Amino acid sequence: MTQRFNGLSIVALALIVLGIFSVLSDRSQPTRTYAAAADPVVLQQTPTFTPFQPLPTSTPLPAVVETLPPADDDPPDSPEDIRLPYDDYVLTQRTHGASYGDAAIDLAGGRGADILSPINGQVTQNGYDIWGNTILVIENEVWQVKLLHGDFYPQEGQWVGIGKLVGAESNHGYTVDIYGRSCRGRNCGFHTHMNVVDRRTGSNVNLMKLLSP
Repeated sequence: MTQRFNGLSIVALALIVLGIFSVLSDRSQPTRTYAAAADPVVLQQTPTFTPFQPLPTSTPLPAVVETLPPADDDPPDSPEDIRLPYDDYVLTQRTHGASYGDAAIDLAGGRGADILSPINGQVTQNGYDIWGNTILVIENEVWQVKLLHGDFYPQEGQWVGIGKLVGAESNHGYTVDIYGRSCRGRNCGFHTHMNVVDRRTGSNVNLMKLLSP
């Protein structure tokens, strides 16, 4: 009787052990599968910015245009001297505008080209005319010079010398291409419109004759 009881006990114990092993095996299998699938995904989707990776760079700031020095106390000498606003240029339009009292010529030195003061004089206007053109007016007792369309630097009231930097060529205001279409917001029409009045007579100067461009 004792031997039979012991034999059954051994069989029952073996079945219990096998059952526990099966349960533990079933529970551990999903954990291993999840870990194997999850690890690569986490590594691939985690952004990193280390010293060994190029970081985003911002767009460089535009160069700052150096403006002219403060106004001089005394006006320059030789008020009768006059020149063109460029050293190198192309005459893009001969005398025009006489019908509305502004006989002028158009000159182009290239987009952003230096615009030089045509006379020794004082800046009496730096702003916009009634048509939306940027305008720089320089005057002395002999001449009144008007330059249009550029980026102009001097302040009103400032004295400038002949041949000194006063601006950069642009196309602000009413400028057109060779087909007569507006260049507003477009890469065309860059030039300087130049008008000169002889203050002694109050009349427009014939720049084609005076300056022989």
